[in-house]
Amino acid sequence: MSKKLHQVAKATGSRMAQLEEVRRPKTAKPVQMMIPNAVKMAGNTLLTVTDLTVTQGGHQLVRNVSFKIKAGDHVAITGPNKAGKTSLLTTLLHQDDDTVKWSPLAKLGYFQQNLSNLNLEGSILANVTSTSIQDDETNRLILARLGFSASDWDKPVTVLSGGERVKVSLAKVILSDVNGLILDEPTNFLDIEAVTALSEMLREYKGTVILVSHDRWFVRQVTARQYHIRNQQLVTEQSDQQARATTYDAEKLQLELKQTELINQLAVAPNDTALEDEFQAVSRRLRELS
Repeated sequence: MSKKLHQVAKATGSRMAQLEEVRRPKTAKPVQMMIPNAVKMAGNTLLTVTDLTVTQGGHQLVRNVSFKIKAGDHVAITGPNKAGKTSLLTTLLHQDDDTVKWSPLAKLGYFQQNLSNLNLEGSILANVTSTSIQDDETNRLILARLGFSASDWDKPVTVLSGGERVKVSLAKVILSDVNGLILDEPTNFLDIEAVTALSEMLREYKGTVILVSHDRWFVRQVTARQYHIRNQQLVTEQSDQQARATTYDAEKLQLELKQTELINQLAVAPNDTALEDEFQAVSRRLRELS
């Protein structure tokens, strides 16, 4: 009898370990960054847009745009190609009148697809540190999380691939003297590891993020509110995202309850292959949702 109890306890312990592995995915070390004016701006409005119309070459792209963004918000602007996403970003950055008002405490870093902030003859580390306000450890940690090892830091940017140059440009913007990031399609030319690392860093970022991207997974990971350009108007998709999040949460709760039930059943019948297969299927789905 004692041998049987020992086997049951061992099987239960093994499956509980699997359960903990599902619930605690491995994560990179968080980056603690200095955000200028963070205390003064906390809870305050960073950007107010009122009845803005964006045109290009005499052609109207977006009309009657009105919204507010608070310091620390992470928002996305999405839409089909040539809908005016980049033109809207450019207008927000350069227009200063009754339609576009930035807080005087705002310090903005702009990532552009032309990578104009890079010195091609300078090294990776020199490019980043030339404008960084963060300490050396943070500079190196950001580069490491974007896939650059210490042996890469002295490489001149001119020898890097397109994707590597994008990562250096992003690192330079993120580490500079800013409290808001304006990112225009930052995942173009990045591999999946770099996209995942960037999404994790931006989730941790305490400043404001305004993001244009066609990558739906990336947008969901990084932002809490999305605006979509549809029929020349900017409409919010927050309610849709919240509905999806509620659905995911409900499914996760059901799966977690089912997983616990299966663990208890397997403790009594550890050799039941049907129960084991069901447990593995539930665990895989939980990993996908996590």
